[in-house]
Amino acid sequence: MADLSVVWTAGASNDFLSAQSDQADEVGFVYGIDSALSLLKSFPEMGSKVTFLERHRRILVGKRREFGIYYTVVGDRLIVSAMVNLRQSPEAIVELLKGRGAL
Repeated sequence: MADLSVVWTAGASNDFLSAQSDQADEVGFVYGIDSALSLLKSFPEMGSKVTFLERHRRILVGKRREFGIYYTVVGDRLIVSAMVNLRQSPEAIVELLKGRGAL
């Protein structure tokens, strides 16, 4: 399988920019996200299946793995639906993803 192209939804892009601005080492943070996405492009099934989302998977990123990138594969595209700070209640994460149309 050829590498997938990565598509960020508007909400996921905003999540990323917000998370990046909160980092002490923004360059290292961006590098870590880019590295994770590079792996996902070649191995899209490496992310954990998300029980409450039918086709979505999640990969943990960040220095302390405090963020989850929620994504799905459609054709030859890896679509990033959200990048969520996981230090919040699961209910809040579900509500965010519902608001994005992922549920």
